[in-house]
Amino acid sequence: MKLNSLIYLDNNATTATDTIVVEEMLPYFYHNYGNPSSNSHLLSWKAEEAVFVARQKVAKVINALPKEVYFTSGATEGNNMILKGLGLQANDHIITSNVEHKCVLESADFLMRKSNVSVTFIPVNNKGIVSIEDIKSSIMENTKLISIMYVNNEIHSINDIESIGKFCREKNILFHVDAAQAIGKMKVDVVKGKIDFLTLSSHKFYGTKGIGAVFIREDIKHLVEPLLHGGGQEHNFRSGTLPLPLIVGIGKAAEIALDVVNSDVELNRIKWLSEKFLKNLTSEIDVKLNGLPIGKRQVGGLSLVMEGIDTGELQFHVPNVCYSRGSACSSGSLSYSYVLKAIGLSPQEAIGTMRICVSRFNTEEEITLASESIVAAVKKLTKSKFHFFKDIIK
Repeated sequence: MKLNSLIYLDNNATTATDTIVVEEMLPYFYHNYGNPSSNSHLLSWKAEEAVFVARQKVAKVINALPKEVYFTSGATEGNNMILKGLGLQANDHIITSNVEHKCVLESADFLMRKSNVSVTFIPVNNKGIVSIEDIKSSIMENTKLISIMYVNNEIHSINDIESIGKFCREKNILFHVDAAQAIGKMKVDVVKGKIDFLTLSSHKFYGTKGIGAVFIREDIKHLVEPLLHGGGQEHNFRSGTLPLPLIVGIGKAAEIALDVVNSDVELNRIKWLSEKFLKNLTSEIDVKLNGLPIGKRQVGGLSLVMEGIDTGELQFHVPNVCYSRGSACSSGSLSYSYVLKAIGLSPQEAIGTMRICVSRFNTEEEITLASESIVAAVKKLTKSKFHFFKDIIK
């Protein structure tokens, strides 16, 4: 591998599209390009069949019925569709956590402002986990919905979805799960988890951007009003011409994701690579792992604090390694992640935080080179700062 080759370790932000997925999609761009909703000739019938097959594949990866799966542009649309589509009113109450994805938090804020819905934002513990006991103590007589993410996108903590789902079902409270970071990395079962609504996004599990899906339990689908009206596509839940190639792609990506989680071989390899990356760093520099230990967190995900290091500055010294930072500078002011703040990190620790996520396509050679590059850069920056302060003291 060339030293200037890019090593992509930001797979929580997006994954590369699997070449097998691309190959599956290609004929639907220029051969089988009919409109699935036309329903009047051979090309439209082939397109309709392709959509049905893809719907089956997506349903299978979460153990749902095909008719319970509706295609969207991604998890953001799906989360908006559920929270806003339930028609919650001023006398209704919902519960969510303070580390949910922005699309859930801002949808909840929208409901508070526009519909006077009451919202409880449950704080997480220092590992980023939502406590079932905190949920139980937050329940009101008018609680209609609980929305909790499966896996946190920044610190990779996994919530006890089955326990929360069981409690919601016992209390007859609707349960929504943002599973964008879970598909393809662990087994997801909407029946076992007693989940009423679930959202996912293709580009998080080696499909394309611009396509996702929402699961709506069949016997409660009448509770959800569509956000988009028009041609009545997706059984009137999401009008608009179906993006046929993208739908075929998410179907294939879901099929591969199911094979991955069922075999464990690939997930074990990813886990081993992330362990190797962490070991290479901790053996040379001071590093703290945010959240749960490896083995109890999302496979391949690492949120690391390097005290005294600005990961934004570090990026300039390791331009070949792609990772996410825990803070950002905007308009001259420094802001840092609300997730890192919620688990108790100081602004200085957030500045020193990097998010790493290993993918199916990363190699051992890449992990070795990336970790060695980061170690060398951190040592260089630490030494430079030491001499700078030494000169000041003089």
